[in-house]
Amino acid sequence: MFSWHAIPFARILLPFSIGVFISLLIPVFPQLFWGLLLLLVLIYLVFIKLSKSTQYFKYQYFTALIVSLLLVIVGFLRTHYHDSQLRFNYFKNFDSVDVMQICVDDAVTESDKFYKAYVNVERVHSQKWHSSSGQLLVFFNKAYVNSKPKIGNQYLVKGLTQPIPPPSNPATFDYKKYLFYHNIHEQFFVKKNQFIELNQDKKSIYAHAQGLRDQCVNQLSLYIKDKDALGVSSALLLGYKEDLNPETMQSFSKTGTLHVLAVSGLHAGIIFMILNVLTSFLLRFKNGKQIQSLLVLLGIWYYAYVTGLSPSVCRASLMFSLMAVAKLSNRKTSSFNVLFMSAFILILLNPYIIVDVGFQLSYTAVLGILYLQPKLQNLYLPKFKVDEYIWGLLTVSFAAQIFTFPLSIYYFHQFPLYFLLSNLLVIPIILVVLVMLIVLLVVSFYPPLAQLMAVVIQFVLKINGEVLRTIENLPYNSISGIYISKLEMITLYVMVFISLAFITYRSKWQMFLLLLLVVFFQTNALYTKLRISEQKILTIHSVKNHDVVSCIEGSKMYLIADSGFIEDKKSFKFSIEPYCLEKGIKQIIWCNWNNNYEFEHLKVISNGGFQFFDTKMTIVKNKVSKPIYSDFCLLSSIKKQANNFHFINCKYMLYSKLKDNYNNYYLFKNKDLEARFTNEYLIYPLVLE
Repeated sequence: MFSWHAIPFARILLPFSIGVFISLLIPVFPQLFWGLLLLLVLIYLVFIKLSKSTQYFKYQYFTALIVSLLLVIVGFLRTHYHDSQLRFNYFKNFDSVDVMQICVDDAVTESDKFYKAYVNVERVHSQKWHSSSGQLLVFFNKAYVNSKPKIGNQYLVKGLTQPIPPPSNPATFDYKKYLFYHNIHEQFFVKKNQFIELNQDKKSIYAHAQGLRDQCVNQLSLYIKDKDALGVSSALLLGYKEDLNPETMQSFSKTGTLHVLAVSGLHAGIIFMILNVLTSFLLRFKNGKQIQSLLVLLGIWYYAYVTGLSPSVCRASLMFSLMAVAKLSNRKTSSFNVLFMSAFILILLNPYIIVDVGFQLSYTAVLGILYLQPKLQNLYLPKFKVDEYIWGLLTVSFAAQIFTFPLSIYYFHQFPLYFLLSNLLVIPIILVVLVMLIVLLVVSFYPPLAQLMAVVIQFVLKINGEVLRTIENLPYNSISGIYISKLEMITLYVMVFISLAFITYRSKWQMFLLLLLVVFFQTNALYTKLRISEQKILTIHSVKNHDVVSCIEGSKMYLIADSGFIEDKKSFKFSIEPYCLEKGIKQIIWCNWNNNYEFEHLKVISNGGFQFFDTKMTIVKNKVSKPIYSDFCLLSSIKKQANNFHFINCKYMLYSKLKDNYNNYYLFKNKDLEARFTNEYLIYPLVLE
């Protein structure tokens, strides 16, 4: 029988998390919540003063309500004041800053032209030096730096920071929001003569951990010569993914086994299991239980340290550490309570972690395994060790998938259909490879043995690759292109929980509620389908070095672009494909700007513009020499000179400006020439419905 008393941290975590979400949705009015906090404390003190001690049990529900409301308010306030911009010494809160001292705080990534680094702003100079706080996203131009920045490197930089821009196209990844949840709100492009590298590096545990991980990666590369095998090995053991082949990533993703490459709960669990087995002999000695728990704790956190103290492995290490500590007590401890306690500690330390995809997936997966797997396990009682292992692995995979599939569909828009088969075959292989990789690092001081181990690892990973490709090429291997809203995702979770409750308790009210949710879900799906069939949307997209316009009619999209973009499938996948998923597009008709097209509601004139229903847009790339009458006029790649606009008679004018490698479009009303560029405003991008 379910009991809240067995999991007290669930009663703390739930209202506290509600307060966190309220703060994220309504990040204002902290004074109101301070007032509510004082009011509730006053009410509770009066209640204690007036009631007798014998009446506490009688009014326990009132007490529970007051405490829950207090936790909601505390969760709100903790989240609100977690924003680094509210600190008095935040670097942007100083006036007339001319120089900043920054320190690289995280692993640096690189692109063709830039090194991208997250840095701490240690000091700012405003008439004099001031100690400061806050993080900053910095782009180092490769042409001006001698080497790739490392964690702990310190620089003096001068210049103005810029706010993180919002997404350049609708429905694409919101990097601004992602950085906001990492407490980063500004970016800085380091140019020539704008920085000085300081000779002294700042030492930190995190920097040393990252250095140790890099040493382990280098050690693996000495013996594992196959690039694909090295990429998988580095990701599998150390969470280092820079050498991972994109095609290999896709194979893991489509087969539902991508989680094995993310160093997290699975890996920490394997290390936890190995350490428990290796130290089990200590239980025969006095105080052996305490010594074993201590060694397991040290082993788990040393593994976290070797992997660079990544957030995912630290989360898992905390959870297993709490389990090891709970094992020391003679009382029986609920695994659910340990799970909720670790989640509460993490959210208390960093409230923004609650919206982290990895955090959500890992905790829902573990919750599914703890709750559902034992029930599935009892459906069949294996008679042999082999079928016991297979049945256990299947039930674990199924339980985790049931609890994570709404999130997976919401974030990744696909669902692997052969996840049971792929996990059944891949996880045993990965377990063997993980153990061999640990052995390889241990024996790396003896090259002949390490080389032999590397050959075996490459052979096993080659087999694993063939298994993945075979499953990936099976018919109907996955359902892709699925788009669900946040409301639909929450509805799916409620349906899952009520279904599990009905299987356990067989209540008619649960069945009635489940049927209502099914009707609601289907009604919402029909409404969405109807809305899609009636939509008419014109969108000007922001794509580097390209002019791209989409015209949506129902579930059909006319994509008007130049030949360069039409051939660039990578840019389409990044800039346009998410928008197609959100709008329910089933058919895309490509139109080249250089050709003429005529459809029922769309007419494209070569290099001249188009008309979509009653909306006309003219494209101007050269000097205007004759009158133009249109609703919109897009000025592309021309200078803002008055003589170019004498003949333009449009309701609205747009011009594109190349900024930070993207075309940002500016829209303004066609008034007098002097006001045209003073009343402009930036759009990301233009969307007309």
